[in-house]
Amino acid sequence: MSEEPEKPNLPTDEEIEARFSKIRENLTADVDDVDDKLEGILKNTKVDRLDESEHDEYLSKLDEMDAKLKHARETQQKAQPKHNTLSGSLDPKSSVAMGMGLSLAYTIIGSPIVGFGAGLLINKATGTQGWQIWMTLIGFMIGMGYVVMVQKRHGDRF
Repeated sequence: MSEEPEKPNLPTDEEIEARFSKIRENLTADVDDVDDKLEGILKNTKVDRLDESEHDEYLSKLDEMDAKLKHARETQQKAQPKHNTLSGSLDPKSSVAMGMGLSLAYTIIGSPIVGFGAGLLINKATGTQGWQIWMTLIGFMIGMGYVVMVQKRHGDRF
């Protein structure tokens, strides 16, 4: 048999109201105390006003800093490539890899097609059958051999 854990006794509505009113009284006392402390601090604090020359000096320094910030932002925006253009979103290494991948894909597809075409021409010229299949297989093997050779040659780049 499973033992159910004992449920804690929940406070009654009166107990909750009593706790809430006690918390509310403490908060109002704390807020009043904070207001008194703040007034005391403000009375003891002396704020000297800046004269016009110092005020103008601070404003000119702020303007200089703002101009430098704008110049830095413009320089940064000019230095970063645009991400909506093809050349800006690809680095040179990935572009080379994509170009090599496409050329290998065309080789894998193109070699058997060229072999099939050569076999078809040989079949028509000699009047025999069977050259299409053999030339297609030879073209496929040449294409795969080329792909393996290029991968070994350029394998250390990527």
